[in-house]
Amino acid sequence: MKIAGIEFPSHAQNVLASWKNKKNCFIQTMICQPMPNACSNCNGGGDVYLRLLLGDFSFVPKGDKPATWDSGYWHIVEETIGFICPICGGKSRSPKAVRKIEAVQPAMDDLVEKIDYTDV
Repeated sequence: MKIAGIEFPSHAQNVLASWKNKKNCFIQTMICQPMPNACSNCNGGGDVYLRLLLGDFSFVPKGDKPATWDSGYWHIVEETIGFICPICGGKSRSPKAVRKIEAVQPAMDDLVEKIDYTDV
């Protein structure tokens, strides 16, 4: 199942279905920053991610959930779910890729693509 150019396992559809009735939400896809000679789907991270974002806030939303900036608004990160890459089976995962993901976690917006349900 392909979402925004990234191949996801077929059971990702179940996650999307469970999120579909949420109001004022959209989904982002996330993968690792490109690694040399890595899987073309997951960029060497070994995993692909879906992230559910809620709301369009002008200011950083208060509360215990993380927030992210996208398209001129703040959004609450409701949920992030990772899947083993269906192309490489996670075999391209390397300690270097994991460290790279952890290092950019606060700036994750550089790694995501906003999609909506019409793209799925």
